[in-house]
Amino acid sequence: MKEFFKIYGTIIIATVALIQPWLVALWKKYFRQGKIEIYQTGNIEIGYSAFGPTIGLNGTLRCLNRDLFVQKIYLELIKEKDSSTHIFEWGVFRTEKLTIEGNQQASLELPSGFMSLTSVPYRYNIQFHDLLLQSEMRPIINNVKEKWSKKITEIDKTELMRLLSQNLSLPVQLQDPFGPLYDTFSRSSTHVEAFGSLNQLYYWEEGIYSLKMTARTSKPDKLFGKKWQFTLNKEEVKIVRLNVLKLLQDTCNRPSFGPYFFAYPKYE
Repeated sequence: MKEFFKIYGTIIIATVALIQPWLVALWKKYFRQGKIEIYQTGNIEIGYSAFGPTIGLNGTLRCLNRDLFVQKIYLELIKEKDSSTHIFEWGVFRTEKLTIEGNQQASLELPSGFMSLTSVPYRYNIQFHDLLLQSEMRPIINNVKEKWSKKITEIDKTELMRLLSQNLSLPVQLQDPFGPLYDTFSRSSTHVEAFGSLNQLYYWEEGIYSLKMTARTSKPDKLFGKKWQFTLNKEEVKIVRLNVLKLLQDTCNRPSFGPYFFAYPKYE
């Protein structure tokens, strides 16, 4: 054995030293497991619109050990009060910018899978939608839209001219011939029942919620998640509920009272 190491020892050591970088590279590429860590930023955004209940999250995905393809990201929401569970799918990717004047500008795009690289952390800003409840809202909204369109098309020219004459004393930007018509329509059974139904489907309540964000990768098919809690107070629930009226006004292409309201609870 001693003679063997005397003759071949140097060759073995040199060979090991030569192939070591290749072995390390093979280990990193094929055997070491990739991992995604989730880092939240800012506050959680809670909303309600034609998309149904919405949750907006932004932060960073950090990929470790190897690059991974993120196939989808989804949320699981549990209301502690009654243990009811809701699944939120990613709905919109958002990019927000602040101008020199201090105005906020946002661009939106449909979500799609992406590569998460070890060399570059991925910044996410995603609004998630409850698609199941959204499907319950859709026929209610479509019915309002259909009935309002029918009401507009049925109006005769004489009535339209009368409505126009009522607005001539107002500035041009405030002249709205269909304003009085919508006032009447908003008191109809179609509008009132839709308002009641959308209010009933609104499930944000005062209390504590558990939230789990999960990123699913493909090849390998793995799940990486993070859990938080947040709390909604009475005033936050009340102000987001006001979006029901704006939702109906937008459905009828009517001027509304302003932008949609959101609640911004802290991560806990």
